[in-house]
Amino acid sequence: MKPVKLWMLALVAGSVTMSLSSCSVDNPVPVPDEPQPSQTYSQRMVPVMVPNGQVQGTVVMRYYDDMPSVPYINISDYEGLVSPGQSVTTTTIGPDLYLLETRFGTATVDVAADIFRSDDYEAFTNLMDQVQRGMPNIMYDALPMVRYQSRTCSPEQVPLTLRYGNYGIDLRGDRDGVWMPFQTVADLYNDTYMHMGAFNGTTVLVAPEGAYSIIDGLPAEFSLAAMQATRTAELADYNYRNLCFTLDNFFGYPGRSLIEADMKTMGLDEVLAHQGEGGLLARQMLQSADVLDYCSGLSMLHTMLYDGGHTFMQIQRLNDFTADAALVSQYQQRTSERMEQFLSFYPAGKMADEERAAVLAHRAELTAKREAVFGKGNYYIKRGNTAFCVFNSFMASDEGLEAWRQYYSGRRSRPTVAEFPDDNLCILIDALQQAEADPEVQNFVFDLTTNGGGSSDIVALVTSLTMDKAEWYAENSLLQQRQTVRFDVDRNFDGQFDERDRDVKYHLNFAVLTSSYSFSCANLLPSLMKDLGCLIVGEHSGGGSCGVMMTTDATGICYRYSTCRTRMINQRGENIDGGIEPHVTIDTIDTMYDVEYLGRIIDQYYR
Repeated sequence: MKPVKLWMLALVAGSVTMSLSSCSVDNPVPVPDEPQPSQTYSQRMVPVMVPNGQVQGTVVMRYYDDMPSVPYINISDYEGLVSPGQSVTTTTIGPDLYLLETRFGTATVDVAADIFRSDDYEAFTNLMDQVQRGMPNIMYDALPMVRYQSRTCSPEQVPLTLRYGNYGIDLRGDRDGVWMPFQTVADLYNDTYMHMGAFNGTTVLVAPEGAYSIIDGLPAEFSLAAMQATRTAELADYNYRNLCFTLDNFFGYPGRSLIEADMKTMGLDEVLAHQGEGGLLARQMLQSADVLDYCSGLSMLHTMLYDGGHTFMQIQRLNDFTADAALVSQYQQRTSERMEQFLSFYPAGKMADEERAAVLAHRAELTAKREAVFGKGNYYIKRGNTAFCVFNSFMASDEGLEAWRQYYSGRRSRPTVAEFPDDNLCILIDALQQAEADPEVQNFVFDLTTNGGGSSDIVALVTSLTMDKAEWYAENSLLQQRQTVRFDVDRNFDGQFDERDRDVKYHLNFAVLTSSYSFSCANLLPSLMKDLGCLIVGEHSGGGSCGVMMTTDATGICYRYSTCRTRMINQRGENIDGGIEPHVTIDTIDTMYDVEYLGRIIDQYYR
């Protein structure tokens, strides 16, 4: 799970009919009576850019006469944007009823009732075959020494119905195919690899390369245009309805945010209407045609949906993508004023802010204590028979990752920690190999106390090297479908996946050291390791169970949220968002980094 890109339990045997995830609400966003949608329209060609800023062709955007501010795209054209060279085959199978076929799945669209149905929605929207041939729609970051092996699902297949009409979102069809509002179809397809599409009113942005192309954010020129876009009341209304639909259906409901329990049964719009003056203010701001007020509404929603860090609704670092000091100042002032007003109505939001601040303060405290004990910058410490690895992130550095990719493509020698001293992957491999080569070392501690997560590929790498098993367990909370995903790992890092990988063994007693800061993948690893019999020691971990979905609103303003596609569970099928309880609790920071003390705990556990 990634910080930018990435980072549980009712099985059903029949179909899942969705108005808002797993509940049934007839009209979560009130829809006024309207005449039949118009079939007259205008079209224009808009440029298509990729994250490096290069324009690569054009695409047709359609504007219907009865909704002239809302851009529509043919779903087949959209498939071709996010999966170059591919398209959707569209067949009319009845009045207002269309059959859609991709390489991997089928769906039907009823444009009169505005309903999308698919017997295998995950296959229909699968873009991961571009990453590794034959891969299903799973969470994967394409780390070169980890590759997909297999997946099992239970139930194997779950039909899905998405009722867009309940949100006033019109789907259209004619002899040219099925047309959907651009952002609606983008949210249908977006995946955890960050294959995504966005439209800022003038330019389409697509990321067919996924996470590696947008890990540092969307292009500055694209984001600035989105911020300065003028919203009509019509576009603002559609954007709000689509935001409600997307979060009601595709949010992962990890379990900790302020409003998600009610949102799951009532829908976001109804929840906001019942949160007192604070909720009504947030609702008003999210519906506003004033972009700065709308951004203030996103900040309010960010507080209400705070889930530890995966969901991030508010704009991050506006000054990163614009040198317009006046715009930055105006945004900061407006958001500050609106948030002060919101928190005066919504005291629960203050507690969420205080929780975030406390977690960050604890991380700073842990970092200071560890540096006082080991010194700054030391990642491998040995005391007696115990080795200790400071492992601060499950993300490789940009430079280190590129070096690993070049190595696996035969363009350079294997990266080392001497070359990339800040690369977490090099640090991890070097620490394990040092410990295994040292005859005095019997115990090995993975220190995740200041680790906020990263890539689940590295989690699979660790469990393979240490416990001889590379798989994780999750559920799709929209489909209520469990899955086990397995990976192959190049355990000797020779650039090949072969039988020699089985010869790699680490003859060490492993332990994972956690804190309340340990989040996302730093929560997933102790969950998996505990299931496999490994010792967990320290504080109750910080939780975080969902993969991360990056998307934009209808004008191209970026946000991310915990996704329904992958919500991690343990072997017993339990949601791990609440964190992992250690076998041995360390409740004082003074002994957290006492390696000799940890060694004695490990000796006792494994004797």
